[in-house]
Amino acid sequence: MVGEGVVIGDSVIVFSQVRPQEPKDWFGYGRPVEFTVSENVYAGNAMNRRLFYQYGLLLPASPHGYVGQGLGQAVSAGATGLFAPTRSVEKDIDEFEVDGVRMIFQNTPNTEAPREMNTYIPDMKALWMAENVIASLHNIYTMRGAQVRDPLRWSKYIGKALYRFGVEADVMFASHHWPRWGNDRIQEVLRAQRDLYAHMNNQVLHLANQGVTINEIHNIYQMPKSLQEKWYCRGYHGSPEHKSRGVVQRYLGFWDGNPTTLIPLSPSASAPLYVEMMGVGERIIDRAGAQRSSQPRFGPRGDGYARRASWSGLPDGDHRGRCVIRDRPLQVGGVRRARGAHYWHQEADLSLAVAGATT
Repeated sequence: MVGEGVVIGDSVIVFSQVRPQEPKDWFGYGRPVEFTVSENVYAGNAMNRRLFYQYGLLLPASPHGYVGQGLGQAVSAGATGLFAPTRSVEKDIDEFEVDGVRMIFQNTPNTEAPREMNTYIPDMKALWMAENVIASLHNIYTMRGAQVRDPLRWSKYIGKALYRFGVEADVMFASHHWPRWGNDRIQEVLRAQRDLYAHMNNQVLHLANQGVTINEIHNIYQMPKSLQEKWYCRGYHGSPEHKSRGVVQRYLGFWDGNPTTLIPLSPSASAPLYVEMMGVGERIIDRAGAQRSSQPRFGPRGDGYARRASWSGLPDGDHRGRCVIRDRPLQVGGVRRARGAHYWHQEADLSLAVAGATT
């Protein structure tokens, strides 16, 4: 059995580990266990709340509701647990047998996960690329919450796998999606995925060095046409828009460098002030409705100000603003190819409905 950064046999559980001298965690195991705990326990409550939005867990399965993850059909509903490793992959390239099967492990830390590894089974000419190569753009920044990943390192490890294993592999499979058969196809996919993450890293940094900020990059960065034409490089799971913001966050942090945004007011405090400047809530709602077609991504900000300011002057029983608020997530999310971004908007609509936004 194979999973993210782990191979499980009948009597051995193999984890990736960067180097022999890497310190053990407080459980007495290698760093993979520490990273697993840090990502799923320390921020577990907050991450699980966000996970419901990203994966659309409360949406009904339907053509206009839940249809898949872009990474797989659904999140597993089975029991969860944590296996402690019995053996670690400590070298850049390590080789040993698991249940009588000869395997060559390629350590790929700080790619799709803090600890990850690709595995080649030479006797079968089978290459397992973990979550480093899938049939989509993967997450650099994942909306449920996690450490921002390193797209440049990710790209380099794919390149190493291509030249070490990909030149002779007959089948390539991964933790998600279907196998690719035939060496020509394998090399084509590996090259394109390598270039996908390298381009995003390099071009986003090029733009950032020209002064483009984290609040602008998603409207400026464009994947090259040569990659857009390859469907397995498109943003079915992760979108180029929020992944490009993740690259900026990795290198420069969340702040755009504008001193007026460094220590902002909370939305509940700033909303009444914006409404006071713009006019009564009724005027904001009317304008937001008029902008529905021309500025669909701007509308929610104005709607939100009015909503957080308790509708600022709207008569009792006047629910026009709430209707506009609910309509925005569906309008904006409906055009998102990436499942996570699409479902987040739909779940937001569902949350407003449950909270009584239609009453």
